[in-house]
Amino acid sequence: MPNADIPRALVLGATGRTGAAVVRATEATAGQAVPVRASRSKATVEQWNKEGKEAVRIDLDDPNTFPGALEGIDRVFLMTGYTSAMNHQTKTLVDAAEDAGVSFLVHLGVFSDGRSTDPHFAWHELVERYIAGSKLAWANVHPHVFMENLLGINRLRDGQMVWPMGDKQVGWIANDDIAAVVAKVLAEGPKTHAGEDYYLSADLLNGAEVAEILSATSGGRSPRWS
Repeated sequence: MPNADIPRALVLGATGRTGAAVVRATEATAGQAVPVRASRSKATVEQWNKEGKEAVRIDLDDPNTFPGALEGIDRVFLMTGYTSAMNHQTKTLVDAAEDAGVSFLVHLGVFSDGRSTDPHFAWHELVERYIAGSKLAWANVHPHVFMENLLGINRLRDGQMVWPMGDKQVGWIANDDIAAVVAKVLAEGPKTHAGEDYYLSADLLNGAEVAEILSATSGGRSPRWS
């Protein structure tokens, strides 16, 4: 039987890289919060439950799944995909969280200045203003550039790192560090973190500096970037 004194935190995106890392980090908070995994896949939820893990099904495009998923939930970690769907998904989930008596919502946003013109940055700013206008206590976590992108969208091409910003430095942050911050905010809750915006940027590096590090850790070849 769950301990009623320990808040239960619904973790969206628990099958993905960031959500799964948040679950692991929350489990390591010495019983300060219990992560409840969320997935739109019924089979995945059933498998988690068989393994003795708390899990619920939720489909962000189907608000009918929200009440059941939010039952008994104290806190929510909200992350969505980078499409315009995040607008209606966040709006309807925030409304449902209010109705369900959720006390605290932690939103994974982006590193922006409130005047973004890039669509998915602007969408994040829109949903954060909706969250701020809700009855929920909230906090936003704003990662800068994911270090893991160096193995994905910024991966080497023909032995070169393609970098669009010239000598301009940007702030890099590892996914596990993002998850550690989210888990701490979820565990400590609104008394400590309500209304806070946390901007995460661990290492300031430009393209040449990143290429040099990649070169040094992948066999010592001369760094190349363009």
